[in-house]
Amino acid sequence: MSLIHNNSVPSASQPMTGRHADTRGCDETVNQLCQLYPEIASWQPALIAGAWHQRQPIAPDERDEAFPLYLVRLIRNRMEEMNAWR
Repeated sequence: MSLIHNNSVPSASQPMTGRHADTRGCDETVNQLCQLYPEIASWQPALIAGAWHQRQPIAPDERDEAFPLYLVRLIRNRMEEMNAWR
């Protein structure tokens, strides 16, 4: 189950084009985000990268304290949509 709903990300059933498509860029973004935000390093890479790319298209160079709060709001909003927030 994914906490993000982003229509611009291809689903698993859609074939990716190119040798590695965009996975290397995504991995680099996730690695950079995990270095800047060690508290989220154990989270799902797709959640981290997807949430970041909803805000900005490129990986960050420095820590933005608003990002962890954005993640919390994103998760809470998604849980409320699913009627799972109590």
